[in-house]
Amino acid sequence: MHSMGRGAAVLGIAILTALPAIAGGAWKEAAAKSMVDEGIRLLEQKGAEEMIRTVNQRKKPFSDGEFYLFVIGPENRIVAHGFDGSRIGLAASDLYDHENQPYGQLMVKLADEKGRWIPYKQFNPLSKRVEPKRSWIKRANGYIFGCGVYGE
Repeated sequence: MHSMGRGAAVLGIAILTALPAIAGGAWKEAAAKSMVDEGIRLLEQKGAEEMIRTVNQRKKPFSDGEFYLFVIGPENRIVAHGFDGSRIGLAASDLYDHENQPYGQLMVKLADEKGRWIPYKQFNPLSKRVEPKRSWIKRANGYIFGCGVYGE
């Protein structure tokens, strides 16, 4: 009986130790989805020109640490980027990750109004390392909105 109690305690500690990682991942995913939805709301309320201008200011609410919004326009080119203005104008078909995977083509092909995750490897501006990344992408009014989450 005593050893069962110890086993349950060890299991409980293992679960409690894992909770912050699980909660952290869920929080990041929720933050990415929220940023995408906020970008779509801005487009719907203020129009494309205002949305693009605001995102390209590269400050909150569309740039916050490792979270930043990016927008691919109707011509399948990046029209707004909350972190790196040098990416504006790049064709989605030219976007490859650090393992030579064409993630931009996947975004254009798979983006829909419901939203989905696209995995790839990208430079993390906070850690300064190439890391696994998943971007939540969603299509709205001819634009593709995305925000990524770094880590496994």
